[in-house]
Amino acid sequence: IAGAFIQATMYQVAVAILDILDFPIWGRTGDAADRLPAFVMQNFGEDLAIRTIIATARFFEATRRTWTGSAFASADSPEEQRFYNYLCIAYGGSPTSFRVLVAAEKDQLPILPIPRARRCAGEYAQVRQAFNLRIMPYVDPQLLVFVRSRDWLQP
Repeated sequence: IAGAFIQATMYQVAVAILDILDFPIWGRTGDAADRLPAFVMQNFGEDLAIRTIIATARFFEATRRTWTGSAFASADSPEEQRFYNYLCIAYGGSPTSFRVLVAAEKDQLPILPIPRARRCAGEYAQVRQAFNLRIMPYVDPQLLVFVRSRDWLQP
């Protein structure tokens, strides 16, 4: 529940940040707004990243929304796509911590398909570059160190 709540809150904050900073976006604003919280979650320590990103992915998976007919014309990405986008940012930013995503058991397929997993480091780097260029100038470095040092989720 905490991971899904954090994602939903950070998603709305990301939409506002992208709008306020007049952030240049190619594609759907929602996709960019998804990548920003995934990136931020990834950069607050391994434990927090694993707990929140996996919880967010489970939330998207649990919605199991069926997309039919005119739903494909929606401006929003399907939950299934959001699921893989989150996992890709996680794996791209920390392949060791999230290796379980590409490790298949016996005759099972990996959670994150290998062709997508190969692109994840590049997707993560793209988000990191955009974050550093457009958002970091507005971040107080001392406050960032303080916030990162806190334990935000209780075991």
